[in-house]
Amino acid sequence: MAFKCISGLAPKYLTSQLITREQVTKRTTRSGQKLNIPLFKTASGLRTFYYRTIGLWNNLGPFLKSSRSVQVFKCILKNKLLDNFNDDVQ
Repeated sequence: MAFKCISGLAPKYLTSQLITREQVTKRTTRSGQKLNIPLFKTASGLRTFYYRTIGLWNNLGPFLKSSRSVQVFKCILKNKLLDNFNDDVQ
């Protein structure tokens, strides 16, 4: 869902919630594809779908984030997850 939001393929009420670090700061940084992490005052805020989505997205590699379509993104992500699973099994 994060990929769809960043690509503008999700509904407006979702895309408006995810803010990139480029939108927050005027400086050019290497973390342009990362999402801004909101501050939560409660532990329940840290368990929300919104907060966890941002954490997962920021941990993805740049090659995966720059996919051209949802299908390519899903294919690369699936292969990465299977590779990680196979590495853990061995």
